[in-house]
Amino acid sequence: MTNVTGRASAPGKVILAGEHFAVHGVPALALPFTGACTTVSVAPAPPETVTLTAALSENDHARALTVVEAALTRLALPRAWTVSVDSTIPVGFGLGSSAAFAVALVRALLMAAGLSATPEDVREHAHALERLFHGSPSGLDDSVVAYETPIAFRRGEAPERLVPGAHFRFVLGAVGYAGSTMEAVASVRRRAEADPPWFSKLKDSAGSAVSQARTALESGDAHALGRALDDSHGLLQEIGVSTPELDSLVVAARDAGALGAKLTGAGWGGFMMALVTPNRHAGVRDALSKAGATLVLELDVGPVPENRRGSDGSK
Repeated sequence: MTNVTGRASAPGKVILAGEHFAVHGVPALALPFTGACTTVSVAPAPPETVTLTAALSENDHARALTVVEAALTRLALPRAWTVSVDSTIPVGFGLGSSAAFAVALVRALLMAAGLSATPEDVREHAHALERLFHGSPSGLDDSVVAYETPIAFRRGEAPERLVPGAHFRFVLGAVGYAGSTMEAVASVRRRAEADPPWFSKLKDSAGSAVSQARTALESGDAHALGRALDDSHGLLQEIGVSTPELDSLVVAARDAGALGAKLTGAGWGGFMMALVTPNRHAGVRDALSKAGATLVLELDVGPVPENRRGSDGSK
């Protein structure tokens, strides 16, 4: 792209605990996935010309172009841009591809327009755009991607930054197909409305798992965090968003010595994640590959040094 006037990137994300239940008011924990990112570049174009270049399917391209149009409307910018997207985040696999696109797009357009914004401003715009992808998202994805730090999240409240008490390593394994966040969220909502007492008990259990995971993350207790991941996966199985393939990878990781494992994201496809120790890391990677993982990725999370904190207080 020539004459680029705005370029910005955003990471992916993984949900540590609380996915789906976050839509229903339960807290959730999420981590930025810095191993993959989306970069959006924008340049001026003739009036009433909006073009998008991205390696997407026809349907995904059409939705992304709709998001670009909506972003221009929200930011009160003219329809006169060429937009290019370069991403290493798999689309539809639960790693926050749409949130990363929304955040990077907003940042790039603001930069091109010479406008400034806080991380919260960016998150607010990105959340509105996320509705075009997912219908009724909780806001978790756009929050962790916009703030680029581990967060605790409750719908309707400001995200709370988390500082891990130790370094943790996760291995992620993908099944060979994507899932639909919008359809999975709608399915859970239907089940919750059909049996409120049943879902209320699961919400209580999910809240406990999230609380245990947060305490373990902040205190640096890897074994307790692993148990919380296992508990979280069991709850996601109960609400019907896991699949036999995801369950198989979770079991393979545990059998290879992972401290805990669960699906991450909306489910019905995508990725699972396993917490590993250094001496079990290679074994878990091999086990996931042998169990059919089509892609194996890694994520390291640890305390953030003081000198990496943002001047606005974000970390």
